[in-house]
Amino acid sequence: MNASQESTEKRAGWKALLRRWRLIGYAVVWGLLLTIVLQNLEPTRIDVLFWSFAEVPKLILVLGSMAIGVVLWELGALLLGLRRARPRN
Repeated sequence: MNASQESTEKRAGWKALLRRWRLIGYAVVWGLLLTIVLQNLEPTRIDVLFWSFAEVPKLILVLGSMAIGVVLWELGALLLGLRRARPRN
């Protein structure tokens, strides 16, 4: 067996190991997401000062809050000029 065959076999072994770890990582992330979804299905009433809004699932409230946060973050970055122009290839 020559050196190039050995290095090819080592690379194939590392790729297989990385694929396994990536699969385990995906399984862990999906498991955590499923746990979050299942724990946050119960309805919650939203009270703002003296207004009371309809009951919505906690999951919808959390995802809506996250979406509003992302939009505000991006809008703030855009307005403050924090985004750099990406170089064109």
